[in-house]
Amino acid sequence: MAVSNMKKLSLFALSDEADVLIHKLTWLSSVEFTKAEEGNEWFVEEGTSQLSLLKSRLAYITEALGVLKPYERVKKGLFAKRMVVHKNDFDEVNETLLHAKTMAEKIMEAKDRLLTAKAEKAKAQTKQEALFPYQSYDLPLGYMGTKESRVLLGTLPQSADLDEIQTAVYAQTDRVVFEKISADATAQYYSVICHAADVDVVARILSGYGFLRADFTGITGTAYEAMQQTTQIIKETERFIEEAEQSLSAFVQYQDELQRAADILSIEITKAEAKEKLVYSKRTVYITGWVPEQAEEKVKRVLDKHCCAYELTAPAPEDEPPVLLKNNKWASPFTFIVNLYSLPKYGTFDPTFVMSLFYFLIFGMMLADVVYGLLLLAVGLVIYKCLDVGKGVKNLALVFAYCGLSCVLFGVLFGGYFGDLPIKIMQNMLGVDSVKNLAVLFDPATGNGPILFLGLSLGAGAVHLAFGMGIQAWLYIKEGKVFAAIFDIGSWYILFAGIGLLFVNTMVGGIIAGVGVLMLILTQGRDAKNPVMRLLKGVMSLYDIVNYVADLLSYSRIMALGLASAIIASVVNTLATLNGGSVIGWILMTVIVLFGHTVNLVINLLGTFVHTSRLQYIEFFGKFYVDGGREFKPAAPETTYTRIVNTDETL
Repeated sequence: MAVSNMKKLSLFALSDEADVLIHKLTWLSSVEFTKAEEGNEWFVEEGTSQLSLLKSRLAYITEALGVLKPYERVKKGLFAKRMVVHKNDFDEVNETLLHAKTMAEKIMEAKDRLLTAKAEKAKAQTKQEALFPYQSYDLPLGYMGTKESRVLLGTLPQSADLDEIQTAVYAQTDRVVFEKISADATAQYYSVICHAADVDVVARILSGYGFLRADFTGITGTAYEAMQQTTQIIKETERFIEEAEQSLSAFVQYQDELQRAADILSIEITKAEAKEKLVYSKRTVYITGWVPEQAEEKVKRVLDKHCCAYELTAPAPEDEPPVLLKNNKWASPFTFIVNLYSLPKYGTFDPTFVMSLFYFLIFGMMLADVVYGLLLLAVGLVIYKCLDVGKGVKNLALVFAYCGLSCVLFGVLFGGYFGDLPIKIMQNMLGVDSVKNLAVLFDPATGNGPILFLGLSLGAGAVHLAFGMGIQAWLYIKEGKVFAAIFDIGSWYILFAGIGLLFVNTMVGGIIAGVGVLMLILTQGRDAKNPVMRLLKGVMSLYDIVNYVADLLSYSRIMALGLASAIIASVVNTLATLNGGSVIGWILMTVIVLFGHTVNLVINLLGTFVHTSRLQYIEFFGKFYVDGGREFKPAAPETTYTRIVNTDETL
């Protein structure tokens, strides 16, 4: 419910202690290292190639793991958990990395053998396909003719007319013989023997009819003999492929070790990135960073065990501390929604908790259906509890689970159970004429429901906007700007209250609204020195009422999304129950209901998520929010394949 206070860490230590300090602070996951200020002549940046070396090693092992993926004997399913590794196992890593490097090299060698064999096989198969049409040709493929003759071997298009071609050739010379070797769906294969003196003329005429000479350079025997050779090559390459794949399958037993090595390298990269931000003298090192106030004591406990001098101070005015949002268990998942917009600037108000309450309610109003809500709740909890996924995905899943509860609540109020499916079943499948509406409050899609729903949506919007304005007033008061809170915010409260009372008591409402208008006119131009400009600016401030009305009307999208979901559901239910209560009717109803409501849920779930978020970002945040915060990113062990259990809490 607040932006965590940050402390600025400044630390001097012996250079020999740098690696140990970085190691321990990284495992503590509470320090964001920063680049130390430049320009101090006592210190110099220590150039290092360690980071690039570690990244190249990680890329190599990751590539090796990718090669092994198709050869896994047991495929990991959706609910597969990462292997659990104790933190102590990451302390001595040299032997693990060395063995992993050796295994990765052998895997890549086997991969290269496999690719080479596959390439040779593909080459031989291509060659064999080219030879196949000529297998009945009894002359050597490389045979070009005698001293007085030439052999032209090649293809003509399937549509080519041999008689026409022969007529054209014989018009120039009769010293030529055509022999059709074979034909397929795309071409005709010919051997054309002519006198050596006529070869250019014959070749030119044939080319005009689409004749393409075959290139069998390097082949000395017949096509049949060459095919026998390529068949043998294919068999040999298949054996090489099988051996290489067996070798890769055997390496799968080292997959866990390689994955652990990849995570070790990821952690080492994190530490190397932190070390690149340090500055060194001959014997000392200077470390700077940011520490959340709640982690200050455990950072001190680690540092006090080492020979170093440090201080943790409040940020200076010119500093730009990172932002860490601190919320209770309910609101923490909604930090994901805030991050999609922008983090609040350091030192400003964190809206996560307040926003989470309105997000919960508005989401449920837009997708008000008991069954839809239960599905969201179930899927969200399964992802959160059963899937080993990242923190961001878990937070989003928990948000959907919470919002599923809201959908159930408003589904009961609006009578949504797969839309109006129970009513349609009673009427169309069971023949019950009079069926009571299931809505506790009202049905948004029937009678005067749309008008009531619009009123409810605008009412919720008015409360939402008023709350946002109230937050701004509270922030003004915290800053000592009581006058601004009363007249910049309070004046609008009075004006809106008066407008609302006009529908109850015209005179009282008019007086109260007039007081609000007068307060705005007299105070909103207070920055102007000229009295006339001051009054004019005050009058012009009343134009902001247009903006407030526009913001309020934006909440009509709650009704629009809610009606869209309910009406589509009703149409699906009508189509599903058209065939009556026969056996076929029940079967068709089940199929149509499952398909139709799945589509409806997916489409409207996306729309509900987007528009609920929009109402927070534009209408609500626009009243008080100060964005521009930079996320707090501590140096921490981030792993892909393993889940680390820290057995050494004291470090």
